Amino acid sequence: MGQFGGIGLPFFGCAILLVGNIFLVLGFATPYWVSDDRITTTSRGLWRERRCLSSGGCYVFDIVKDYGMYLSAVRGLLCLAIIFMATPLVVLPIYMYLAGSDFFRRTMSTAALLSLLAAVCIFVAVIIYASCISDQSTYLNWSFYMVVVSGAMATFCFIVFLVTALTVKPVSGQLITNAIYADNIRKKNYLSEDVDN
Repeated sequence: MGQFGGIGLPFFGCAILLVGNIFLVLGFATPYWVSDDRITTTSRGLWRERRCLSSGGCYVFDIVKDYGMYLSAVRGLLCLAIIFMATPLVVLPIYMYLAGSDFFRRTMSTAALLSLLAAVCIFVAVIIYASCISDQSTYLNWSFYMVVVSGAMATFCFIVFLVTALTVKPVSGQLITNAIYADNIRKKNYLSEDVDN
């Protein structure tokens, strides 16, 4: 990552965080957290339940049954995790372009903190959900595991951003890509130049 002057590692972290956030949203929205194959195929997510009859028809409907407060806790924690994971994706590339290397360590530290908070929210939600599944005939399905993988990706991004904050300092004025400089052109103040009439 030397050719990017320290900026390549955060962009790599952002790419991993983007994939993790996609996994989190897919797992969060799909009705395949837990399945039961006893009489009919039944799958349940955080928001919807799906039942397929032995005759071949499948029905998807909203969860109206009260499964307990754990479902609301898992929903809330995963909503926070989505926010924590999306914030560095939006702020980090824009801020690195506008501020350059001025606040590089603070920006990386904030991205590391938000990634850590997202990972903690995801893993606490996963532990709550897995511990509250009481029926022995049910098993965890692919939506649950997508959320677990997104938590692992958020943890990996925490490590990437933390290592970047502690060790990497971009070279001032080095060309990063065609549009991004470690210190951008904001130091040129065209309005303060003296103009003789």
